[in-house]
Amino acid sequence: MSTKPEPLISLLNIYSPSGREAEAVAFLVSWMRKAGFHAYVDAAGNAVGIMAGDTLAPQQPLQDLILLGHIDTVPGFIPVEEREGRLYGRGAVDAKGRSEEHTSELQSHSFISY
Repeated sequence: MSTKPEPLISLLNIYSPSGREAEAVAFLVSWMRKAGFHAYVDAAGNAVGIMAGDTLAPQQPLQDLILLGHIDTVPGFIPVEEREGRLYGRGAVDAKGRSEEHTSELQSHSFISY
């Protein structure tokens, strides 16, 4: 059984070389919506997720926070697997993993507020 977040494993299993990211974008938008984001695909095909500042930190003034990443990969397949606590798969580090991490951190509100 994996110790890694299920959304990340699902995202890594979606083949998304440059120019063929639509399925991965749709997955990310769906996941962000379930996590409480206002999420959509913009005119350029990007996944956009917005969470209101007052939702994140009700006692603080509204602030904009932008987390930017990409989910396209170079062509080729690396089977998704976990070995010795490490997750392997095309995009696990650059940058599907970061996109999942950003969304999870905001969803759990476990980030530093300035």
